[in-house]
Amino acid sequence: MRNSGAFFAAFLCSCFLFSSAAFSGEDSKGPFIKGVVVDAKSKAPLVYANIVLRDRETQKFVTSTYSGQTGEFLLASVPEGTYTLTVSYVGYAKKEVIDLAVESDTKLLDIGALAMEEEAVDVGEVSVDADRAPEEFHLDKKVINVSQSLHSRGGSALDVLREQPSVRVDENDNVTLRGSANFTVLVNGRPSAFQGSDALRQIPANLIESIELMTNPSAKYEAEGSAGIINIVMKKEENYSTSGIVNIGAGTRDKYNTDVTVNRNMGATKLTAGGDYRKYTYHQVQDVDRLTATAQGDIVNSADFRRRDIRDQYTLRLGIDHSAGEQHAMSFNVSGGQVKIPRNFTFDVHNVTPVEDLYQVIRNTFDLTATYYTGTAFYSYAFVPQKTQLSFEGTYTRVTLPYLQQTREYVSDASYSDLGAQPGSVDMDSDVGRHEARGKVNFSHKLSEASAFECGLQTDYSLRNYDVTYANYDWNGKAWVVDPSLTNAFDLTNYVHAGFATWSDALFDFQYQVGLRAEYMDRLLTQKTLAEDYAYDRLDWFPSFSLARKIDDHQLQLSYSRRINRPNENLLNPFPFYSDRYLVTQGNPRLLPEYTHAVELNYQKMYSGVYVSVQTYGRFATNSMWQSMTADSSGRLVTTFGNFAETSSMGAEITASLRPLPWLRLDPNVNLFNYAIKGDAYGDRIDQQAFTWTARLSAVLTFGPATRLQATGMYLSRRIGPQTETDPQFYLSISARQEFLDRTFSLTLQAQNLLRTSYYEVASSGINFANTFVIKPEVPVVNLTLTYNFNNYQPTRQPSDGVDVNVGM
Repeated sequence: MRNSGAFFAAFLCSCFLFSSAAFSGEDSKGPFIKGVVVDAKSKAPLVYANIVLRDRETQKFVTSTYSGQTGEFLLASVPEGTYTLTVSYVGYAKKEVIDLAVESDTKLLDIGALAMEEEAVDVGEVSVDADRAPEEFHLDKKVINVSQSLHSRGGSALDVLREQPSVRVDENDNVTLRGSANFTVLVNGRPSAFQGSDALRQIPANLIESIELMTNPSAKYEAEGSAGIINIVMKKEENYSTSGIVNIGAGTRDKYNTDVTVNRNMGATKLTAGGDYRKYTYHQVQDVDRLTATAQGDIVNSADFRRRDIRDQYTLRLGIDHSAGEQHAMSFNVSGGQVKIPRNFTFDVHNVTPVEDLYQVIRNTFDLTATYYTGTAFYSYAFVPQKTQLSFEGTYTRVTLPYLQQTREYVSDASYSDLGAQPGSVDMDSDVGRHEARGKVNFSHKLSEASAFECGLQTDYSLRNYDVTYANYDWNGKAWVVDPSLTNAFDLTNYVHAGFATWSDALFDFQYQVGLRAEYMDRLLTQKTLAEDYAYDRLDWFPSFSLARKIDDHQLQLSYSRRINRPNENLLNPFPFYSDRYLVTQGNPRLLPEYTHAVELNYQKMYSGVYVSVQTYGRFATNSMWQSMTADSSGRLVTTFGNFAETSSMGAEITASLRPLPWLRLDPNVNLFNYAIKGDAYGDRIDQQAFTWTARLSAVLTFGPATRLQATGMYLSRRIGPQTETDPQFYLSISARQEFLDRTFSLTLQAQNLLRTSYYEVASSGINFANTFVIKPEVPVVNLTLTYNFNNYQPTRQPSDGVDVNVGM
């Protein structure tokens, strides 16, 4: 460990020594042409606008680039001459700047702000407002513009992501990004109190400006999350005013939502306050068939499964941002709330073994209440505005999760109506507490208009306490008896110390960025009941590289990164978790992290009125963590986890946006990839591969500036896992929105999951078992939302500059 620390310290020292040496360098890539692209009305920066420079007389292409996160762009190594500069952006009228003269003594030609006007389409007597593209492809991410999705009204971030082919949301709201469930969730680049689908369900879509999918992040970002990062960018108001938005909605089968956000902007100080309440009830049915081979003979088990989940939650938010001149900026944000999740499972079971023919009704009730609060403080000091900056950030999150599970197993008759008077009864009472803290310091310096250096240090701390008690009811003694085989307590303490450095520059019309990140993890699982400590520490290095070239309207980009997936406490605890007499789950304290090498080669082009993107990717993982299932001699399915396989995924994602008619916009997308798994799960050899694809078509019909209809179809082909195979699915959703009173009010009707084509079958098999599950999610789901927008609440896009740590349950 001491050697690892020495290497780590040497890495950090070399970063700062490199930055010091770099500052003394001089730029030799001028002359430059510099500017910034903004929206003419809101003055918000337009990110990834296309910038092309041509010779004024011959119109011959000279060079090109795109606008960055702040709307700024830079053309380097421009030879002496007179030029025309053209700026184009989806949904905006093209803008030209003519007679730009670069003379022999020109070092920097700053043309200032270029204001782009939204382009309206005339349909007879109706004027149709221009749209930003629903998806925008940037150098290092894909940006989903939430405002363009009618399906997002009244929903959450999870509902917006259901429409994205890169993302799959299954019937239980489990989320995978390009086939992997291991990704990091950020909110404005900063920590969320939860992780995965729990984090995405917490955020009302009405409050989101955009969602950024970073499938190959640079070394600046935390390496955790083998699939990448999902960053939620929240709405924010920049004008002097008080404004806000209120949404109230209701849906079929007990679904309700409301939220309010108010902004007060006073120039240098901005206040934001808000809250939301959501109560959603979900229903699902499954048909389950299991066949288990034992030494005594086959066991045949069939069950009808009914599930009802209620998610009852509220969140309160308060934030303040203050700027003192050009040098000082600070912010403080707090949020807190509660999520209650009562859940009921009912199984009607018929179990046939060589010695019995048994009918049972099993009822599981779960009651989880998560209370949480989180606070973030941020301060930045600009030594030289727009050039040299130092920033500090601190975050603390506290979550308590009391959890009660009650299992009742009744012997019944064949009709499942006459239940026994003394069911097998098991209660599990779990008390869980989490403390998360993070400290971060970042330093950035622009050596020239084209070159930039950035480095930083970060420490993450996590402490999670679990105290789990199982008790069986003794009908003879009329008392609850603690079960020592399941009752246990453990703590998981985890430190991750990190440092990174990135260098960005331009060379021969190529833009590039190289980066290196070091992360030292020190993990200790203390199993108090077993009096065992499971320690693990390791220093890892995570390089990243990105190269881009823009030729006229063509954009090429190549990137590489190395990522990590560290197991959480639920996968590490060696004590079993009891579900019922037919299923038990057990962790593995010796699980190793999973490492992924990710490569992407992407191409984008703006045709006349059509945007096309082709993203090709390869992901190669070692020590892949997978769930493994085996059946014991009684027929019970035992689930555990291990580093069973190596996986690879190679594919291409093709996206377009076009308007074949003035009132119709089409957004097709297809994701094609080949997925392969090789490994061994407890003697069961795994060697599978499958060609998999997803496709989406979204059509937006505009009947006027106040009336829209959107239909989205989503197809998912067959999918495989180490021991599973999942049937194809098709989803269809339709939404309509009508605005009133100069867009102060709007009414949105959504109908999601309209067809039973969303039903599907999952088959799993091992050495001595074969199972099939026919899963039937709720069909359809209809929601009606009324929105009130006062004082012209209009969001502007904010850059995200932070690194997050997973703080999930």
